[in-house]
Amino acid sequence: MRDAAGRTRDHRDLGGGTIQVDLRRGEETVVYRAGDRPHLEVGPVPCAPADPWGLPS
Repeated sequence: MRDAAGRTRDHRDLGGGTIQVDLRRGEETVVYRAGDRPHLEVGPVPCAPADPWGLPS
């Protein structure tokens, strides 16, 4: 596992498809399969009107 600068990141395979990535305060990570290059973009998400907390009005 490498960061955006190509440095190896500390991580552990906990089994069952779970990994643990060591991060410092304020850091974040995105985990994806080797060979994938996901398009990451922050933007508005379309939504429809809904009742508060999913409860009927």
